[in-house]
Amino acid sequence: MKEFSVIVFIIISGSIVNLFSGDIGLYGDINMSGTYHNKPEGEKENSVTAEIDVTGNHNFKFKVGKFFAHHNLMLNQKGEFDYKLYEAYLSIYPSDYLNLTFGRQRINWGSGYLFNPTDALHPRSMDGSKEMGFTGISFMAATGSNFYIDLCIDIYDCFGADKIMNGLKYALYTSLTAGKIDMAASFVYQYDRHLRPGFSISADVFNFILNLETALEFINNAAYPESSTTLSHKSDFYPHLILDAGIERTFSSDVLSFTMVFEYLYNMTGYKKNEFRGFYNGAAFLIPEDEYPEYFGRHYFACSFTFDFTELLITEHSILWNTQDRSLGGNHSLTYIGFSGFDLKTGFSWNAGKRNKSEFGSIPDRFLVEAGAVVHF
Repeated sequence: MKEFSVIVFIIISGSIVNLFSGDIGLYGDINMSGTYHNKPEGEKENSVTAEIDVTGNHNFKFKVGKFFAHHNLMLNQKGEFDYKLYEAYLSIYPSDYLNLTFGRQRINWGSGYLFNPTDALHPRSMDGSKEMGFTGISFMAATGSNFYIDLCIDIYDCFGADKIMNGLKYALYTSLTAGKIDMAASFVYQYDRHLRPGFSISADVFNFILNLETALEFINNAAYPESSTTLSHKSDFYPHLILDAGIERTFSSDVLSFTMVFEYLYNMTGYKKNEFRGFYNGAAFLIPEDEYPEYFGRHYFACSFTFDFTELLITEHSILWNTQDRSLGGNHSLTYIGFSGFDLKTGFSWNAGKRNKSEFGSIPDRFLVEAGAVVHF
């Protein structure tokens, strides 16, 4: 029912825009890949999978606004299709400083690299990619390029809710730029699920980008970052802290650009008040699993390194360490971009630790190897 409503919106909005459109754009990627999955002992047998997925972007501009859609269709070796609609919205621009948008959309939110603890409106997945936007209405007002405010209402959870008003999610996001400092304040509320005020700041200090993003979740009926996961217990109305800090530095020359990112997330959501048993000990990962105590919050560490050789190849490496289940995961990729119109790519992902998988954001395999090509259109 929810997807059907969004598709109807696309058909109606797209038809209206086509009547008045003066600028139509279509672009995207066709990704063809094969993957070898090595499973942990005791689970399914190792396997090889293949898939083709097409990501399309439609951009129809007209005098006072635009219609934009971003979606993906995937076909695997079994002949199974999977369709995802990430964004599909109609934007109206009454003036240069006002913007009214209807449909599935994303707004710029937060300053984190991998984690965005203030974003309970449309969280980002742990691989750093953006997931589906929220479905609703947003109103943006700006005073030049230094300050803007977004007011949003998400209606997606209204479908099937006992009371329509209880399914609404309300969000406020404000951003201010002052020189080399960017600051933002946010607030997200949904009945019996979220009450999350937040604040973020990033600054350029001697070419190092420093980031701090923090939020308090009072209702705590969903454990961040898996916001779609409802906890089995009724949460106490109590402030649960989520804090993210990171640093980024880019070095550039005529032939090479190198970027490194380090990030830390502290997260105490997902716990009952009486489960707060103590504080994290830096040597906790050395304690045998059957003696591992419940600590006050969870800790995640991430780092990534990107090497971009101009017009030739890009290689990316990232590692995520989760102290909650003492798992360690990594992703490594190499993309050759020397051809016109298509790229060649290969990747390797792995998990280490007793459980061979992290609490979130990791592959369900011990390791996997992927190779393929991407055609751009």
